[in-house]
Amino acid sequence: ATGAHSADPHHNTSMKKIEQGVLLIDTGLQINEMCSDITWTFWVGKHPTEEFIHAYHALYESKQVANKYFTDGTPNNMPAKKCREYLSEEGYDHEKLFFHGLGHSLGFEAHDVGGRISWKMPDKYKLKENMVYTNEPGLYWLGKWGIRLEDDIIIGKNECEQVTSVSKEPIQI
Repeated sequence: ATGAHSADPHHNTSMKKIEQGVLLIDTGLQINEMCSDITWTFWVGKHPTEEFIHAYHALYESKQVANKYFTDGTPNNMPAKKCREYLSEEGYDHEKLFFHGLGHSLGFEAHDVGGRISWKMPDKYKLKENMVYTNEPGLYWLGKWGIRLEDDIIIGKNECEQVTSVSKEPIQI
């Protein structure tokens, strides 16, 4: 999705020409019946805006914060809560700008059985070792642009294993 369409997390593709500015690509593949799901956000053209660079870095760091809580026995709402706390500290209104869950389970389907990672889930749902989830914070300015950084992780006993790696720095193309 490009331009204002990048602010729609479920935008359908089209033949529209890619605009200068934000380009969000949500993709994945299936190998041996297991799915992946990643989203990268790029800047097309010269000189990304400071607003884009700051949002990109804030989202990247919020993913790192959330990763610390993708561990066995942790309530599945905790990674999302910590991610959103970080975004608030960075000056983003997460309730207005981040309107989807932090992640979902992966398996035979890209959105598999097993649940979502959401700050609104009750504490009774716990993460279990070897579960596979996405970690995909996003910030969306409706009608303008949006950014999402999505990686796949495996829940570990003491830490998660990140099996895909979005770039730490914005990629300019």
